[in-house]
Amino acid sequence: MSEPSLSGRDFSRRTLLKAGTGLTLGAGLGLGAGVGSAAPAYATNGIDQTGTTRSTAVDQLKLAKKAIADPAFDRIVKMPTATVPGLHTRLVNTNTLLGENGVIGMKTGSSTPAGGALMWAARQPDAHGTTRLVLGVVLEQHQGPTSADDLRAALAASRTLIHGVGQALSSMR
Repeated sequence: MSEPSLSGRDFSRRTLLKAGTGLTLGAGLGLGAGVGSAAPAYATNGIDQTGTTRSTAVDQLKLAKKAIADPAFDRIVKMPTATVPGLHTRLVNTNTLLGENGVIGMKTGSSTPAGGALMWAARQPDAHGTTRLVLGVVLEQHQGPTSADDLRAALAASRTLIHGVGQALSSMR
């Protein structure tokens, strides 16, 4: 029997509830005024299912900075899998970049209107050997007929960005 895959939002929400933290993505962080979102309402994949509510990459980065500062969230998004009491199944994180190039997680997402999306966090060394936290967002990746194709495109674009950031950090003097 294969393990169910969940969006980063569902995985994070369920594991955050397990950890006993009140932190969830989107409304649970008080987005809008709390994070300084430019959007009147917040869409965690950049565009909501109706296609009418939008958030920008800048909004997403503000959310990433606030979310990763929460120790429980930081621990949870690193998890490739999780068991949540009452679900009777193991949840699988759809962020296939975990552990690659210092990636420590964040949030995947995809929908037909939004395309593939990835909010990522990585810890990478600079030229002096100091580990730096790097945050990034890739939105609106449309690569094929399914949202899974779009998510793969967001992961591929993010992999390229993360690799480039790592090279730039390691060469800066």
